[in-house]
Amino acid sequence: MRNPFIKLTDTNGKTIRVNIRHIMSYDLRKFDRPSTRTYTYILLAGGNALNRSVEETPEVLDQMIAEYYDYE
Repeated sequence: MRNPFIKLTDTNGKTIRVNIRHIMSYDLRKFDRPSTRTYTYILLAGGNALNRSVEETPEVLDQMIAEYYDYE
């Protein structure tokens, strides 16, 4: 059985592990002005609408999910 956990970097620079099968939605967002810095907001399945903010882009997450499910 495949390991469903992926390692991501939160917006504080710490490594976090997320169960790829619990990701419901994600999108690119910007920090408050005047910053041009972006992050990816991830919504996870869970009791209280869990979320995470990570440095990886949605495209990187797309690739991780594709690799997990053997999509090309």
